[in-house]
Amino acid sequence: MSGCQGETACVSRCAIPLLYNLGVSKQIRCTVLFVFPVQECINSMCGGTEMIKVRHGRIRHEYKRFYFLDVEGQRIRWEPSSKSADKSRIPIRSISEVREGHQSDVFRLARGLYSADQCFSIVYGSSHEQLNLVAPSEVKASQWIIGLRNVVKNASKSSTVEAMQFARDQWLKETFEAADKNGDRSLSLDEVIGLVKKLNMGLSIKQVKRIFIESDTNCFGESANTLDLGEFRDFYKAVSTRDEIYYLMMKYSSSGEEHLTTNDLQSFLETEQRAENVTPEMCREFIKKYEPTSAGVAEDWMGVDGFSQLLLGPEGQIFNPEHAEVHQDMTQPLSHYFINSSHNTYLTGDQLQSKSSVDMYVKVLKMGCKCIELDCWDGPEGEPYIFHGYTLTSKVKFYDVIQAINKYAFVASPYPLILSIENHCSVDQQEMMAQQMRQVFKERLLTEPPNKMQTTLPSPEQLKEKILIKNKKLDNEEKIDGWVTDEDEGEEEKPRASQQTHL
Repeated sequence: MSGCQGETACVSRCAIPLLYNLGVSKQIRCTVLFVFPVQECINSMCGGTEMIKVRHGRIRHEYKRFYFLDVEGQRIRWEPSSKSADKSRIPIRSISEVREGHQSDVFRLARGLYSADQCFSIVYGSSHEQLNLVAPSEVKASQWIIGLRNVVKNASKSSTVEAMQFARDQWLKETFEAADKNGDRSLSLDEVIGLVKKLNMGLSIKQVKRIFIESDTNCFGESANTLDLGEFRDFYKAVSTRDEIYYLMMKYSSSGEEHLTTNDLQSFLETEQRAENVTPEMCREFIKKYEPTSAGVAEDWMGVDGFSQLLLGPEGQIFNPEHAEVHQDMTQPLSHYFINSSHNTYLTGDQLQSKSSVDMYVKVLKMGCKCIELDCWDGPEGEPYIFHGYTLTSKVKFYDVIQAINKYAFVASPYPLILSIENHCSVDQQEMMAQQMRQVFKERLLTEPPNKMQTTLPSPEQLKEKILIKNKKLDNEEKIDGWVTDEDEGEEEKPRASQQTHL
């Protein structure tokens, strides 16, 4: 592979040796994907690629679609689609992760059907939805993975205010285009009245006409009595400004003008918001951050639009922004804390017949869970599986789960992760579990106390970046040939049939 020049990126998939029962060693082929300049990848995405979307319910479905990056709209789109236009797209800012290879439940279930080098998954939305795609070649897959990760990274760098403004402008443009029935790039009064009714703004026709006339600044020629996109933005701004925000701003405007000076803003923050340690310099920074007009920024005043953005921003939230970071004492014993925990983590639905999913572990770890459950049972070929016993729930491999756990364990925070293991495995498969955990977690796996002289549990601070195993253990003398039972759902202890394995 040749050296890289300019802004380039690459994706690497390295082999991970998989140790199976009976000492047999297997290994995944190591592949390093192609390296491309980032702009070349983005250009390729803009040009579009025909790819296969894979879904997996009771049966596997494949859909061939043409996918492309809409740079102006900052979204991934595809066609043809039976869905409405707002459904057949993914906003870039909603993408949380791009996974290469077989790193989703869909591709894990379809192992052997698609080359890992051509597969990737886009995770997006608050529900962590997935778009699982198979590219026509390794080259195309590499370009999409590199390009997507780059545009997602750049989108996340933009400020909240910029993101809100972009989203508003994009929505206004789409709304304008949808209301423009004859495609002349302008809206007549009738089209605007119809749009206002559709948006349920609660305005009378008389009010709409008045604001329409005020917004129609180009009153000559063919543009008379219509609104272009810029005028429509002014119209929407006029009808959407909330009266209570305007009156609140005017209450603190010392000059009676429709804006707040730095002193006015300081007075508002101290009196209404009860903010402490507010300075004029802080107010100037808020004006620079939220005021959309260059005149306001230059002259240190904030109009109603900037004031509205301030109230919608982090500074206007009831949540104390200082508490967004860890501010508590994290040096107390572990038992002194409430722990964000998950029960039956692997299930996507009910406990009787729903699907078990590796992705559920990824989801809860990214949400900040620090105690997750693994219900472990003997599986075929010496491989432990996770599922809800004596039910119709589907099964996932223990090894796949701990690989995902290792990758996402400390994404949300560096504090320790507890694996609550409900163990139903035979001794042989417990040995396999122990071996796989040592292999995957390596130095992260806590096998000895941080301080053997300590008489209390170690603190979260001491256990940073450590994975703890919570699992019932039997005394050495409690040995009978057979199986181990580990029910932790209120049943009394049953006689054990074997000794559980030590890590």
